[in-house]
Amino acid sequence: YAVKSGKILSQNIRNFILDKKLKIYTPQKYYLSLIGLGSGNVLAHKYKISFSSKINFWIKKIIDQNFVNKYTINNLDDFPMKSQKKQDNIEMVCKGCAAKISIDVLKKSIPKEISYLSNDSSIIPSTKNFYHTVDMINSIISDPFYLGMIAANHSLSDIYASGANPVSGQMILQLPIANSEIHIRDIKQIFSGANEIFKKNGCEISGGHTMIGEDDLPVIGFSIIGKGNNLKKNNKIKNGDLLFLTGSLGTGLIFSGINNLKIDSFYQLPVLRQMLEGNRSIGNLFKLINPISATDITGYGLANHLINLIQRSNNLRGLTLNLENLPIFDGVELCLNQNVKSSFYDQNYNFAKDKIFFEEVKSKKQQVLFDPQTVGGIAFIAPKTHKIKITKILNKNNVSFKIIGRVDNSHKFLKIIN
Repeated sequence: YAVKSGKILSQNIRNFILDKKLKIYTPQKYYLSLIGLGSGNVLAHKYKISFSSKINFWIKKIIDQNFVNKYTINNLDDFPMKSQKKQDNIEMVCKGCAAKISIDVLKKSIPKEISYLSNDSSIIPSTKNFYHTVDMINSIISDPFYLGMIAANHSLSDIYASGANPVSGQMILQLPIANSEIHIRDIKQIFSGANEIFKKNGCEISGGHTMIGEDDLPVIGFSIIGKGNNLKKNNKIKNGDLLFLTGSLGTGLIFSGINNLKIDSFYQLPVLRQMLEGNRSIGNLFKLINPISATDITGYGLANHLINLIQRSNNLRGLTLNLENLPIFDGVELCLNQNVKSSFYDQNYNFAKDKIFFEEVKSKKQQVLFDPQTVGGIAFIAPKTHKIKITKILNKNNVSFKIIGRVDNSHKFLKIIN
């Protein structure tokens, strides 16, 4: 009965989620029972007929073997997990902020004045200190409450990277096809998670837009307006000025490694903590730190965001990065040693490769430069004379950071040293 009803049950679960009519299941009244006996015979019974025979043993064996064969892996290549050999080359499609259109496509399809110099958030026309940004991610995790928190933090990072403080936000939410009960539950949890983050950041969700899409999981984003200017944009960037980076790198690698069964899932815990914490602390400290320029690190990876930072700065020609100073999550090196990389890695690398020079022999850690981040940290440039002051402020407020490089106008774009 369990086997026969299984297909109907599976279909009815889907129908319930999709708000479709449920199928009626009527179990059969009669069935063949084959019961093994100690003598080697098998008792057969159906309708009102019963008899014992050794022939029934062979009938039972054939029926049982055919049933078991349906759930036996004869060829690992046909199994969803695939063989270990093929597993080495699997690339899971990136989620979160890494589910992006490549930079190259954007440059070729969007007007140059919009795509060439991409600010983290844009100043609203006819204003002096109001900034606007919009950002979306798909479901990097399955929990809708935490997804709402992560999406909120991710969108708010653009405002903080522009030196502003958030004042208003509107939610954009796409849900998969489902019945009303599931939609109510998901919206409540997503909104509650996002609203908790916005309240901590002194901002409110003032409205939004919802829609139904073909994705299996929610897609969520926010349009946010910020006010203020905590960046010393009038200050000139000078040779030797320092490049700071908050947080850690490697979110794309960690999730790819877990999805490909290369590393244990507990490596995602510090990644999730960073995503749920967001960049509120460093954003609020910008008025004390007074950086000259800043950008948050998201789906296009550290290298491309720094290249963009260089391109939009009038007196910044190049940056030199110390590879060993890059802060990475535990588990990243395990992923690199097993040739794990995110599905968005190649696009990030191909766009940046002509603007980046590696002084030393290449190492696997260089791949972190092109790894897509979700709720990554903020990179900012500050005068080298402010190093002690900034270090004290960040340490006092428990902000994780590293000095990863310096302004070096002797070359163009990025130079990487070990």
